[in-house]
Amino acid sequence: MEDRRFPTASSLTQAEQAILALARPYHERELTEYVLLRTYYGPGSDAAFAAVVEICRDYGGITPNCVFDDAARYDYGDDWQRIFGRMPQLLECGLSYEETRAEELAKAKEESDPEEVALGGWSKDDFTLAERYNYYHLASRAGVIYIADEDTLGAAEDGVPVAGMGRELLAVWYDPYGKTVRWRQDSVLELSQNMALVNSASIDDHTVWTEAEIGEDYDWESDDESEGSGSSEG
Repeated sequence: MEDRRFPTASSLTQAEQAILALARPYHERELTEYVLLRTYYGPGSDAAFAAVVEICRDYGGITPNCVFDDAARYDYGDDWQRIFGRMPQLLECGLSYEETRAEELAKAKEESDPEEVALGGWSKDDFTLAERYNYYHLASRAGVIYIADEDTLGAAEDGVPVAGMGRELLAVWYDPYGKTVRWRQDSVLELSQNMALVNSASIDDHTVWTEAEIGEDYDWESDDESEGSGSSEG
């Protein structure tokens, strides 16, 4: 019989390999609760990422199919939002999303009652932007993603290797349009220990959420600016 061999990726041209890289593997189509995305593949980062994954596995309970680690597919650098082009299902949300979000925005924009304020009632000036729009931000989330970028996996400025637990992982809550609602960067250990909490709906008063940074598209300087900046427009 004729000796037939199937071509390997290395035997393909660069153009053919680029097309092959677009093929979506099973774990991209069947997503799990967590998504840990590696976007940096520089020198020495393999060992660093292995240490990060081990900590997340031991403390956060992630499994291999939670980890997206492939330079041919995910070498995004700082442009991690490109993952939404490969896995648009990450942006899916419930049927009542827009209605709930609009309701929470209306509540957040309510003006304080001068008479109640005079009697010791609440004033909108008593709240920070994050506090006042807390439930609107919660309603705006479509999901959360963990990102191991150059800040996580790169060498320290002094060239001294950083221990796995000393590295910082980025967590981003995003809306259905791929815009960042809130984000935080914490040690791998702290974030992995809080993974179940971060992914839940019960974070409204927990520091893992309340002390997170507000995304640029949701960080309005005043109520006079368009609160529609978190929508699909703009």
